[in-house]
Amino acid sequence: MDKDREFEMELLRRLTKEYNMANKKRKSEILSEYVELTGVNRGTAQKRFRRFLLRDTISKKNPQRGRRKIYSIPHTEIIKLCWEYLLCPCAERLHPVLSDTI
Repeated sequence: MDKDREFEMELLRRLTKEYNMANKKRKSEILSEYVELTGVNRGTAQKRFRRFLLRDTISKKNPQRGRRKIYSIPHTEIIKLCWEYLLCPCAERLHPVLSDTI
């Protein structure tokens, strides 16, 4: 990482809490300071603050993403054994005969 990028990230880290708690007028002042120090466009600065805030809240809020697991590990292994025993059919063909196989 080059020095300019490190400076921008450190500046974001320091100003983010204040930006988040500030009213509209103070946010405008903080953005003006950031734009003046870094030389980026105002819209880019707003986007960076928004993304920096979201990045922290998302990682703390919901660490596990994706669908919930339907089967536990032992059940998955049993289904896999049945699937191999039946010569690897597709799910549509496996589902009806799975109860008979078990």
